[in-house]
Order: sequence, then structure tokens, then C-alpha cells
Amino acid sequence: MKVLMQSRLDLFDRRGGDTVQIEKTAEELRKLGVEVDIDCFAKSNLANVDLVHLFNIDWPAQTFLQAKNAKEQNKPIVFSPIHHSYREIERYEREARFGLRRLTNLIFGTRESREKLKELYRLLTDPRKFSSTLTEFRQGIMNEQRGLLEMADLILVQTDAEVEDIKTDFGFNDGDIKSLAFDKVVNGVNREFAEAREDWFVKKYGLEDFILSVGRIEPRKNQLAIIKAMLPPVQPLGLRGLNPKGFPQRALVFVGKISWRHPEYALRFLGLVKKHDWIYHISQIPYEKIGSCFAAAKVHVLASWFETTGLVNLEALLAGANVVAPSGRVQEYLLDFADYCDPGDAKSIAQALKKAWERRPDPVAKEHILKNYTWEIAGRQTLEAYQKVLNDA
Repeated sequence: MKVLMQSRLDLFDRRGGDTVQIEKTAEELRKLGVEVDIDCFAKSNLANVDLVHLFNIDWPAQTFLQAKNAKEQNKPIVFSPIHHSYREIERYEREARFGLRRLTNLIFGTRESREKLKELYRLLTDPRKFSSTLTEFRQGIMNEQRGLLEMADLILVQTDAEVEDIKTDFGFNDGDIKSLAFDKVVNGVNREFAEAREDWFVKKYGLEDFILSVGRIEPRKNQLAIIKAMLPPVQPLGLRGLNPKGFPQRALVFVGKISWRHPEYALRFLGLVKKHDWIYHISQIPYEKIGSCFAAAKVHVLASWFETTGLVNLEALLAGANVVAPSGRVQEYLLDFADYCDPGDAKSIAQALKKAWERRPDPVAKEHILKNYTWEIAGRQTLEAYQKVLNDA
């Protein structure tokens, strides 16, 4: 079986969760004997390809052209939308934008108009996107997204909630949604995180038993709200003196590159890091060492405004940290093994942090993830989906 995976044009220039999902899924499929190529072109020659697997509905411009190309060459399409709830995104746009983004949201009041503005900006910074952007302006983003779903022979969702989000966000009625074919393929995590040890991180940075947050420093990831949750007067907690190694008050560690696409947010964050000596920022840790960081932490907090499944919390939980996550579809994966917060409410984040700090690590949590959410499992489920489509073709 030969499969071509395709997605947005800047998949490897602007790496994200979809990049990781594609690379890891391809890696596992190759272990199962599937020949997998990855490209981001709109007009690939598919003569020797059995099936095309497309990714990412929220940036549909290039993916729409790839789907049309597959249909023109009579190739079956499997589609992984990796869709974020528009209800959550709209709340983020209302409550968490900074600088110029806040102004443009006032001027461009609809999601469609904001997305077109973003596509125009991306075109100006990357002329390769001319053809896909022009098509998107002609077709309309919503029409492209619905078209992608309707062209797919099988749609692979990560959660049950994603099906409902797709139905609501793209205007499908009960009859229309039943005409689409869905399967569930879980998001995965590397099994190696279960064996992570804190030694490397403790030796290099001198920190242990702290609150950790891993992710790009940007408004969506909501680091300023995490800091606010640990500052008086919001903090009702008894989170003072968390670290017994002599650090003042408590230790809060952020790991992630700063996104200078959001300069006001970045400057506010850096100002708080400079002001409070119990806040630490590490720009980057090698991926093979990030497990040691999770293992050294007592709590990992992800307070994002929107996520699909929150892969980083799966990694942290598997490495032995307690976790705080935004309530919503991530609960489908983490169940009662995590504490949940409202990303727009610092008190809610503070209360979840306190519960997570006081929670005893649960060895069943590791078993739960290893049994249900590894890349090996995701690879097997994906291969089963391919076989179903090819058998029906």
C-alpha cells in the first residue's frame, strides 16, 4: 500500500501539532509495512499512489486544492480535520487578543472576514500561497471546508466531540452529517515518556517539584493567566513555599519559544519573568529531554483557550506529573486523572492548580494512556481506516 500525506504549504516551516501528528503517524505506518510519502503540493502526480491522506480543515486553502487534485485522479481520500471548536475560538478572539489583533477584531467582526485577512497576510509573507489564496477568496473558506468534508471517503476525528463540532461549525443538519463517514483515530504519545527520569533536568537547571507549562509563548496558550493565577490577590491557595529548595514563594517554569507575532503579549510575559524571580523561562529543551522536564515537575498546566486533545498533557501525565487542563474535549482523554480549569478565569486556574498540587500521582493514569493513546495505537487505527476505504473502493 502506498499513501501520500498532504497538508498546509508551510507544514514544516511553521511546525505545529499537525506536523507532529503527520510525522508520527507516518513513522508508525511505515513500521506496519505501508509506504508513506509526505508533500504539500497542490498538483502532485498520484499515478503510483493508492490513497491520499489530507490533514487540517482550519487552514483549508492548500488542502482544498489537494483534495480536488485527488478527485481528478480518482484517488480515495482519508481526511483528518484536526478541528478546533469555533465556539472556543470565538471566545478567544473576544477575550484574549492583544495589540493590533484586538483592533482588527473590532473592524473585521466575522470569522470569515478575519480568516481572509489572515490568508492575505500569509500570502504577503509567502508568495507560494498565491494560487491557494486566490481560490479561497473565490470559493469562500466555509465552502472549501464543507467541500473537503464532502470529498473525503472517510473522516478521521480525534474525539467524539469533534463530530459534533464539525456538524455545528460547518452547518450540517442531521441528514447531511449522516452522509459523511467518520472513524475515530486517537492522538498519540511516545511510550518513552513513561520511563522519563528527572535527573537530567534537575542537574542542568537545579529545579524540581515545580509548576510547569510547556508551549509556545503566545495568547492562545494563555501563560499570562497562569501567572495571574499564582499572584495575590487572586491566589487563595497556600501555593507559597511550594519548592522546598529555597526558591522564594514558589517556582513556575515555562518552556517554549516566544512568538513575536504577538509582540505586546511577549513583552508583558518577559516583563513578569524579569520582575518575579520565582518565574523561569526556558526557550527550548531538546525533544528527547522534555520527558525529564515533565518528570521533575510536580504539576503541568495547559490553560489554552482551545485545543483538540492537548498532546503535551498526555506526555506530562505519562511522565508522572499531575496535570491541569482546559475543560472540554480533552476530558475525553484525561477523564478523572486531571484537574480542569476555565482559561478565562484566573481563580479557576488557581483552584485547579491547588487540587493538582495536592493530588497524589495515580499509577493507573500511566496505564490508561499506554493502553489507549500511544502512536502505535494511532498507527494501527489509521491503517485499519485505510483498509476500510480501499476495500470499499
